[in-house]
Amino acid sequence: VTETDIRPGSQLRCNVRPRGWAIDCYREITDLSIPDMGRCFGGRDHSTVLHSLKVTTKILQQDHGMKADLRAIRSRLQQPNIC
Repeated sequence: VTETDIRPGSQLRCNVRPRGWAIDCYREITDLSIPDMGRCFGGRDHSTVLHSLKVTTKILQQDHGMKADLRAIRSRLQQPNIC
């Protein structure tokens, strides 16, 4: 999944779930407000971002493998760049 897949208004499940994960990561590792996150993801409304966070949270509560994957992604994002 690329950045261009998750930013525009695609409603395909293969893009919606990764976008939800990305929004969840933004919430965890940035100080952006909900409206600011919506702007980062193709001009989405704050209620759309809140819904995405709610759905992602529900999925993560049910799927521990996905929860571990998202934890690994967050960890990787928080590491300093090593060049």
